[in-house]
Amino acid sequence: MSSNPIIWSPSLDRMQSSAMFDYMQQCGCVDYDSLYQWSIESLEAFWQSVAAYCDVRFDREADTILTKPDSIMGAGWFAGAELNYAANLLRHDDDRAALVFTGEDG
Repeated sequence: MSSNPIIWSPSLDRMQSSAMFDYMQQCGCVDYDSLYQWSIESLEAFWQSVAAYCDVRFDREADTILTKPDSIMGAGWFAGAELNYAANLLRHDDDRAALVFTGEDG
């Protein structure tokens, strides 16, 4: 018996309709493994692309994307950047939810 049994795997249609698949396509990655490899080999480019894909709107762009790549706790993500959190949440002029919360109790 395998030590890592696969409990569930999405269908090809479901995978190809996901935001992750769309993001991988935009980055030129053919599969998750190539995305993962790129994300650990090109940290700054990866995180800059994530911010762009997620349409994070900065009031002031970052001076540096990652100041300390060898320290996850003191990494210094998007140093110098400024953004208005509320403006990013409320940027859509329609009826979709700006924020959804689900507690541990459901």
